[in-house]
Amino acid sequence: MKKILTVVTSLALAASSFSTVGFASSASAKGKPVIEEQKEEPKTVNYTVVTEYDENGIAISETTITEGDMEIASDSDVELLSSGLDLEEGSAIDDPQYAYVDPGSMNYYFIDSFTGSSTFLDKLSEWSARFAAATIPAMLTKSTWVAGASSATFETFYNPSATRYYKTNIYQAKDTYWYYGKHISYQYSDSARTNLTKKVEFLSKTAR
Repeated sequence: MKKILTVVTSLALAASSFSTVGFASSASAKGKPVIEEQKEEPKTVNYTVVTEYDENGIAISETTITEGDMEIASDSDVELLSSGLDLEEGSAIDDPQYAYVDPGSMNYYFIDSFTGSSTFLDKLSEWSARFAAATIPAMLTKSTWVAGASSATFETFYNPSATRYYKTNIYQAKDTYWYYGKHISYQYSDSARTNLTKKVEFLSKTAR
């Protein structure tokens, strides 16, 4: 029987809209402070769904984690993780496009993919490097995307008892209000990548 465990956490996003920057050389002589406007970070929420499988490939557990700006979180967002995937490997990843969200469904455009194994991907920094080198979903902040995607994947696949093999697909989409970036990483027990043991789905949603 499939077991579902939902975990919700809230992280404070470090965002400030203004900062005071001392006195400029020309203004300091007049004793007038110079105030520079600092760009406000867009609101972002991340969802991670981890699914584990038995030796017959049947899902036996599922854990959902929500992090980020809870003001824009929605229970229906998790449904967007598994809908409307364009898995065609021939998609032009050098010219990323958007898939537009249709009412009642989510369509994602495939933008990149990479593989690896636990022999070489056994540290958070290594996962971060792979996500940073891959195509970043358009309009998402690179540092935020890489940190979230790599952390979710590393924590899911950390320290396997034997060598495991991975495949990661990356997607993007948008609708009237939001930009979406998604990746799905699969863990297999064999180098041919046929015996699925675990899967992590990560969705990042940010306001337009």
